[in-house]
Amino acid sequence: MNADLVVQWAGVIVPLVVLLVQGLLAWLMWSLRREYVSRADCGACHGKVDAQLAGVDTRVAGLEGAVEAAPTSKDMQTVMVQLAEISGELKAANARAEGQAELLKSVSRQVSMLNDYHVTKNGRDR
Repeated sequence: MNADLVVQWAGVIVPLVVLLVQGLLAWLMWSLRREYVSRADCGACHGKVDAQLAGVDTRVAGLEGAVEAAPTSKDMQTVMVQLAEISGELKAANARAEGQAELLKSVSRQVSMLNDYHVTKNGRDR
């Protein structure tokens, strides 16, 4: 009796269990479709990212070129030393110019005195 009952119910229960499992699998696939990105969406997004990265590659290459052309710290140190030398030379030239200005003032005073003496006094005596 038990064997006939199991065979009889197996014909009803097995298709119900298979239907239930298939329903669960269908629901699972539908849920995964909503959670994960489709190939078409992934391809479209990948194309956009590739276009953005191409622009970034160009910008990075430009920045690398600018960095390579920039002076190094050794170059800047050399420039600073040369500027200090030039500054010292300018101070020395300025001091010489001030000294020559003082000399010109004294020469100008002497010329003025000689001019006064020869023009005014010699003109009266004659």
